[in-house]
Amino acid sequence: MIPALLWLVGALAAPPAPPTPAAAPEAAYAAALIERAEGAGLADDPQWWALLHYRQGTFGPYSEADGRGFFFAAEGHRDPHAELAATLRALFRPAVAPPRDPQAIPPPAQRHPQCNFPARFAWLNARLGFDPARLPRQPCPGYDRWRHALGATGATLVFADAYLNSPASMYGHTFLRLDQGRQGSPLLSYAVNFSAAAANTGGLLYAVLGLTGGFDGYYSTTPYYMKVQEYSNVESRDLWEYRLALAPAELERLVAHAWELGSTTFDYYFFDENCSYQLLTLLDAARPALALAGDFPLAVIPADTLRAVLARPGLVAERTWRPAHLSTLQAHRDALSPADRDRAAAVAEGDLAPLEGLPAERQARILDAGHLLLRWRGGYQREGGDLDRAHEQAVLRARAALGLRLPPLQVTPRSAPPEAGHGTARLSLGGGVSERGALTRLGLRFALHDLLDPPDGYPAGQVLEKLDLRLRWDGSQGGRLPYLEQADLVEILSVTPAERWLFRPAWQAKVGVEEAVDLGCLGWECLTLAGRGGVGVSLGAGPLAPVYLLAQARGRAFGPLADYGLLGLGGLAGARLVLGPMSLLAEGELTYDLLGHEAGPKWTARLGQSWTVTRDFAFRFNGLLGNGGRVEAGLAGLVYY
Repeated sequence: MIPALLWLVGALAAPPAPPTPAAAPEAAYAAALIERAEGAGLADDPQWWALLHYRQGTFGPYSEADGRGFFFAAEGHRDPHAELAATLRALFRPAVAPPRDPQAIPPPAQRHPQCNFPARFAWLNARLGFDPARLPRQPCPGYDRWRHALGATGATLVFADAYLNSPASMYGHTFLRLDQGRQGSPLLSYAVNFSAAAANTGGLLYAVLGLTGGFDGYYSTTPYYMKVQEYSNVESRDLWEYRLALAPAELERLVAHAWELGSTTFDYYFFDENCSYQLLTLLDAARPALALAGDFPLAVIPADTLRAVLARPGLVAERTWRPAHLSTLQAHRDALSPADRDRAAAVAEGDLAPLEGLPAERQARILDAGHLLLRWRGGYQREGGDLDRAHEQAVLRARAALGLRLPPLQVTPRSAPPEAGHGTARLSLGGGVSERGALTRLGLRFALHDLLDPPDGYPAGQVLEKLDLRLRWDGSQGGRLPYLEQADLVEILSVTPAERWLFRPAWQAKVGVEEAVDLGCLGWECLTLAGRGGVGVSLGAGPLAPVYLLAQARGRAFGPLADYGLLGLGGLAGARLVLGPMSLLAEGELTYDLLGHEAGPKWTARLGQSWTVTRDFAFRFNGLLGNGGRVEAGLAGLVYY
């Protein structure tokens, strides 16, 4: 026992064993590389910052990447120098055992650092010139198989039109397609997408988590045909494709960095660190000189992403348009006479009899349109899809029996490309008169579009406004300070005209605070929390569209209504007329408050006129009448930016 204790004490007191002969040269070479990297200032290089997603904050640099597996240093997420040194040391780690399944791609934790971060390794190698005898290149079969499967020879930015029925897609969506050089359709390429892990989360919790970074955001690689099925077919969203002019080395770095991003997650925020912003950081990693992410320190939405990319000279080489199934269907419908549209609708409903006696070419066009309508109603709707396979086969057999090959129908976009639209935020300043006398109003809307805004580049018949603030000053109030008249947190109005083929209900949702003018109250103390929602129908065609009528419910509480609140039912009617650069919008709203001390009918009539001067500037006239003696008229110059 005593000899054993003496041996243990001696072992503890002895100096540490010298490094093994193999380890000492590696440590010395790593130290030499770190010294050279510091001397060259690599930790402060824009490329290193782009690959690690560093940003300069108030208290120093920080990385927007939140997964700990993305860093080697304990403080690597805040210290670019420490992370660079730790990365260089990690590149010397011993080789890892290959996976049991030769075709499997091991998870990030089971890969060698050289294989987990190929973009970092390649850039550091290019700057420091690694000696392959002292820093051997590790085999990376998983990464090599993944890169070969992508087969990327180019990159394309894809913009999906807005989709109001999904909170995450109301502003549109952007992602990258990695184009393959092989023969075949672009549908066989792969898409790199950033999204939030928000499955099975909705309602108020979805909004709270999205505003506070409560969701994990992650990059994923998906076959492009699946994105087309999701956006173009199921959600009827046109896709705008912008081929990027990236050099081969930049494309290789983009692909390698896309692989690296599988090692981390990002806190997802609706307004800034969202799908659009993260797409910019990926492009910055490929070419740091773009500095795209730096354009948006506060907020960014997909249209902003697109405009920022297009603003970089020479970055976009070509633009193409991929019509949604619905756009193709509408083109086929428009090519038919009214009588043949009815026949095509009958074909979609299972009746082929109306085709009897018609010329073969005419039958073919009706069958083509009827089949597209059949697929739309039964196969390409997220809810309620009920495709009758037997009927579809009957339509296809009838079409094949004609033996005609018609020239492809020309399908053209129904609106200008998204980059042609006005800016996403709006500043307005105007004056006028009301029942209170002269008034001045200052407005600031953070996003995005209403029915009087210039329509180019935005879906027809859709309103989406968030954080619409209005300050008012009444000159007749003895020098009273400006006060908040209205603050709409969100307003959504979908009034795309319905038709026999494609009936879609109109609907509305709005939440915010507003002045209780119908109660004779004035100023900050008169603000109430208000919300409304409705459903109805919208019609119209040509310059007179939409014309809409909705039944709606409205509730108000707090402020002057703190003791009782108001809840009522009513309706909203409106019509818009577009004549060149001028738009007219007339709306009438009636609500009968059923509950509350101030129960009774409330009505308002509004008239708006907008004259577009340029894409980003317009003049507006606004008029209003309401019960209780409400009257207002004013002129406002609007500036978009």
